[in-house]
Amino acid sequence: MKRFFLLLCVMILLLSGCAAKKAPLVVQDDAMTRWARFLQRSESVSYDLLSCSLRFGPVNKTNRVTCLIWSGLPGGDSSPAAMQDLEGRVVRVDLSAGLGTMVGRILFSGDEMLLVVPQEKAAYFGAASRESLHRLLGVSLPLSIQQLNHFLAGGMAAALDVLRPEGYEKRDDGRVSYTCSLPDSDYCEVELDHDALPVRLSVPGKWTMDITYDDQGRPSRLSGRMHSVEGEQRLVLQVKERQPESSAPGLELKIPAGFTVTPLIR
Repeated sequence: MKRFFLLLCVMILLLSGCAAKKAPLVVQDDAMTRWARFLQRSESVSYDLLSCSLRFGPVNKTNRVTCLIWSGLPGGDSSPAAMQDLEGRVVRVDLSAGLGTMVGRILFSGDEMLLVVPQEKAAYFGAASRESLHRLLGVSLPLSIQQLNHFLAGGMAAALDVLRPEGYEKRDDGRVSYTCSLPDSDYCEVELDHDALPVRLSVPGKWTMDITYDDQGRPSRLSGRMHSVEGEQRLVLQVKERQPESSAPGLELKIPAGFTVTPLIR
């Protein structure tokens, strides 16, 4: 019991502030050390302009688009606290299909979203819920857009909101699987490889996501399966190119004159 209490205290200290993270681990356990490395890696955040390919939809009938993803902070605030504020970031996603045909431009700000569809001369504004995205674009996401953007930037632990594991299991392949509670009273499983990178995420019965990384240890491919009332959904997001955020276009998204505007009901 005393050993368990010491281990719990160390984990709380590691999660409570930068000064505590410099203290040596009292209990040397590979699983706990690996989780601490995962938290440390997740502090190195670099937002980029991402050029991606996205495939989504029912397992046997996926749609493919290309997309640009970039973000910024209101007023250009670049303080450490602001950089870790997921909900405070404004995220822009431009979707194209075929020969560069624009499918839609989307702006996410807080819990609101604006979708402009040029071909339909239509715009939609309202709650940035997963239900809204699924209804408008036919894509189901296990994370919010702000969480996804932060995850791709390297802030993996904060994006997943899994800062404290409740248990773990060492696997035969060398990975360690951790069980973590989620704010919605559900729980998820996070698998870390030898480099303390999350290579599989899952909420049992809801969704599973496999992740691969580039040479710099940044997420480069997300491959997921989501369960819904409409059956199993497939999603593959491949990061093709990263450019500095400074090279990204502006975030402003205006509704052109003559477009029909439809509110999204919460």
